[in-house]
Parts: sequence; C-alpha cells; structure tokens
Amino acid sequence: MKTPPLAAVVALGVLAFAAVTHAQPNPPQPPPRGGDGPWNHRVVLATSPDGLAWTVGNETLAERASVPELFLGPDARPILLFVDASGQRRPGSLGAMVRQDNGAWARHDTNLTGADPNVVRLSDRTYRAYTKGRIGEIFVFASRDGLQWQRLGVAFQDERYPNTTDSDVFETESGWVMLISIGPRLLRCQSADGLKFTTDGEVLDLGGSVSDTVKVSGGWRTFFHVNPSPRTGNKMVIRSAFTADGKTWQREDGDRVVAPESGPAQPGVADPAPLQLPDGSWLMAVKSFIERPQFGGNFAQGPRGQPGDGQRGRGPPRGPSGGPWNQDVVVWHASPAGVVKELATFERAGVPTIARLKDGRLIAAHQHFPADDPGSFDKVAVHFSSDEGATWTAARVIRLEGLPAGMRFPFDPTLVPLSDGRVRLYFTSLRGRQFSEDRPAIFSAISADGIDYVFEPGVRFGVEGRPVIDCAVAQHNGVFHLFAPDNGTQLDPGVQPGGESPENRPRVGVGYHATSRDGLNFTRAADVQVEGRRRWLGGAFSDAKVITFFGTGEPGPPTPGQPRGGVWMATSADGEKWETVNAPPVRGADPGAVAARDGGWIFVTTSEPRRNEPPPPRQPDRN
Repeated sequence: MKTPPLAAVVALGVLAFAAVTHAQPNPPQPPPRGGDGPWNHRVVLATSPDGLAWTVGNETLAERASVPELFLGPDARPILLFVDASGQRRPGSLGAMVRQDNGAWARHDTNLTGADPNVVRLSDRTYRAYTKGRIGEIFVFASRDGLQWQRLGVAFQDERYPNTTDSDVFETESGWVMLISIGPRLLRCQSADGLKFTTDGEVLDLGGSVSDTVKVSGGWRTFFHVNPSPRTGNKMVIRSAFTADGKTWQREDGDRVVAPESGPAQPGVADPAPLQLPDGSWLMAVKSFIERPQFGGNFAQGPRGQPGDGQRGRGPPRGPSGGPWNQDVVVWHASPAGVVKELATFERAGVPTIARLKDGRLIAAHQHFPADDPGSFDKVAVHFSSDEGATWTAARVIRLEGLPAGMRFPFDPTLVPLSDGRVRLYFTSLRGRQFSEDRPAIFSAISADGIDYVFEPGVRFGVEGRPVIDCAVAQHNGVFHLFAPDNGTQLDPGVQPGGESPENRPRVGVGYHATSRDGLNFTRAADVQVEGRRRWLGGAFSDAKVITFFGTGEPGPPTPGQPRGGVWMATSADGEKWETVNAPPVRGADPGAVAARDGGWIFVTTSEPRRNEPPPPRQPDRN
C-alpha cells in the first residue's frame, strides 16, 4: 500500500543530497518579493470520514513548508515529511513531524534528502521513500522507522524526461507503478521490484498533476491538484481518479478538497497527501499559501513592471499576451555573398548564443520557455548540430553544480569554447529574485560536454551601481574580451523610459569592455562605442585576425525592405577601436554567430513576437 506522496516543484532553493551528520538548524529562507516557493507555502490538514468528502482544518501544521507526505509510523502514529524553508530542519534534509498521543504534532529529525517525498510501506512493515534529485532523477531509500533512511540508488532516470517531479508510487498485483509529474500531466512508469522503473512514454491527462495514490476498495484512488484558471481567477483544488489495475483511470466527478472561505488554506489547496487511519477515517496533508500567488498572468515580471525571471530589461514591460515565451530563436545561414536562409527554429526561446566545439559540432544555448514543462521554464537549454545547423537535437536544460544558495539560475547565456575542448558558460545572475535586491553581474561555469556545468566561484564582471547583463565574450589571441550593453543605472523599475536623469540613462552606442588572460579575472577597459543608435547586445567571434561583433539595432517602426532593428556588425583588431561593416539582412535581435565552413556565417537571433497567446499555466514554485 502506498502512503501519500506529494509534491512537485519548480524551485528556487538548493537541494542537498549528502548524508547529514549534525543537526544545527538552517537559517530560514526569506520570502523573495514577487516570487513563489516553499517560503510562501504552509501545510494544513483536512479530514474525511470516507476519503471522498473532505473538510479543511483551521490550523497551520507547518509554516514555510511545502510538498507534504503523510504515512503511518511503526507505532501507528502519522509521520509528516515536507520540503522545509523554515530553518528548523537538519542541513540538507527534509522537514519531519510526528503526531503525538494527545493529537499535537512535534518536530523530529530525519536524514531523508531530496525533494517531493513519497513513502510506501511494505508488507514487512519497513518503508521505501522516493525523492526528486536535481536533474530529474528519482532516488529510492529504505527505512525501518520512517525517519532515518538509507539510500538504495536511483529508481528512475530517463534523459528524455530531465525535468520530472513529484513521484507517486504504489504496488499492484501486476507490478509497481510510478506516476511522475511533467507539467500538468502524469508520466506512467512501471517496475517489477519497485527499485528500478522504466517508461514507454505513456502520459496520463487527468486534468492535473502532483498526484498521490492510495489503496481503496476495488482498486486505487489517485488524488491530484488542478491549477487555477487565469480566465476565471479561481483557486487551486484537489480532484481524484480511480483505477482498478494501475493502467487505466476514470476521473471522478466533483472536487475532493476545496479552499475554505477563511482560515490558513483560504488561498487554495494543492499537493494532496492522503492517509487512511487505523479507525477507518482519513487524514490529508495539503499545501496552501501564505500569500496567494498570481498564476496565469505575467509571472515573468516582478512588482511594478520590474524584470523578473523572463523579462530582462530589453524594453518596456509587456502585458500578459506578450513576453519572452511569445518569441522564438531562429537559426540562419548567411552565405559569403550575403544570401540569407532560415535553417531552424527553437520555439518559445530567446537570448541565444552559438559556438563551435572542438569536435566540429555546433552548440546553441538560449533561455527556454516551454509551454508544458514548468520545471524548465526560464532555464538555459542547449542544442547540438552536426550538419552546420540544418538539424538540431532537442532542447536539454543544463545541469549546474555548485551554484551558491540564494543565486538565481543562470540567464542570458554566452558560450565560449576553450582550447582544451571544454566550454565555458558566461551568464547573468544575482542574489535574490528581483533586480532591486541585487545588481546583476556576470558569472561563469565550466563544462566538458556542454550540458553538465560546474559553477566557477566569484564574479567575472560587474560595474558598481549599474546592472550588467547580456554579455558577449570572445577569446582573441590569448585574451578574453567581454562586452556588455550599458543599461543605465536601473532596468526600468517603475520608471518610464526617458524618465531617468541623463546620467542614469543607457548611453547610446556605448558598451562595457573588460579583458582577461584566464577568462576568470577580468579588468575593465575603456568603454567601446560605435556610431548610430546601436546596442552592444549580441555576440562576439574571433578568427585570430579580428573580433567581429554582432549587435542589435535600435528598435523602431518597420521600414519597407528592412528588418525592424536588424543585426549590425563591426570588426576590431584589438577589441578597443571598432569599424562597422556591412551585415547580411538577418532579422531579429540578440544575435549570436559563428563562422560557417563555407566562409559565411551561422546566426541565431530572437524573433519578433510570433503569436498573441498568454503564458502557460505554471506550477507554483516549490523546492
């Protein structure tokens, strides 16, 4: 029989997987402004006489807590596991509480690591737990008491599904079943022993995800939460489906758990963790919110139009029907004669970069905004091509080890191949979620394969009092040259463009320039400049003779026969003095480029908005 699993994630916290040897508390995670995550969640309890009609209680069980899992301990007392942002847990572990004989709940230590816990009690009365790792793997653990665990290995990992969350495991007469959330749907996996799961790609569309399945008369009941509708503004609810064999499901009518009109669960209910007690009654731990998040709107923006995860300060904030998810990255080939041909499109993407690896393949990276994978939304993804950009591998979100706690996941990537075959990723980040909390600067990570990166400590480049984003880097005759646009002192946090004082405005045609011998320690050089209303927003490439910069033209009204904005090019022998050159008529912004084998160029650019659609529903951030 399975005990409630729970949880899904889209998360900002850092997961730890090392065994815990001490029990000093962690400092609590402060709630970032404009974001949602376990710091904005609470766990409350609901009760039911039959497992169908539920009543939500008026007390909070755990504050700054998310993704609950509920099961009976060896002495028949309920145990609660959860993702803990309160600072009261062991470092690296989940939070745990045990119900006492008097009905009160008390904190206990657990060494279970990972996220999205799910526990199954076996016939020998021992336990298995399944938790989510950093790169979509599901770990399996064993325990005799439900609090102290031993890791057994990886229960599920499939490179086709790098962003799965919230495992839900139960055993049937014909084998073990695992349901894993992939956005708003569930991926069905199977196993003969509950230790190693595989999938044939079958996806269940029950209308929701983050499921938890329990044994009932005649089969199993799967509880799951349903995201709110941006059209109606309704709240998250919990519904259910029934299966007699673990293979086919029938959705059950009505809502199982709804948010009450008042009390701690008033903002909505999600992440169900049901448990049948020895007396036949039911208990369910559910997640609610401290402050109700705004789902389905322009969630990529922070307060007052401030750039958030998806908006990088490239212009005035967009409404719900516009945003980076509403654009594509386009791959172009420009022949030596200047003839331009479109090669490929990476949908719902932006801020691209391209480079050639030592083995001759092309690697492209961009900001990724998939419609059906909340865990990958606004992450950096990569593609590879072995035929000069004609065909590309599917997008894969990069894996990053060692990113300091509190730092945002990389955005605005730039790829630079190194002479030893590795590739360095330069990217923008900051501590916190909003640009008002910290000034963005340039950081880096190193990789042997272009997918798995290790964070390189320290700041590569920053400017006191001014944000630095969207850098371009080229290695030229033994020197790394870094360029970035001057964005002024603020990225329009509530200030209309042109409303800043002159000294705080972006300088037309001016960019920052820094140099380094090792690619890590940069020294600021004199600013670079080109004539005209051009921005140093783009990419750089060296052929050992000159550096070529590919920049973004000033946006403006469409001109017949000319791409709006368009790409400009300039060359320099030393990275300091620049001369503009004729550029092929490539459309788009944020260009990156690499030399093609035929003597031309292969470009990647961000397209203009291609359709008028709202952003996809996003699972609330949970780590």
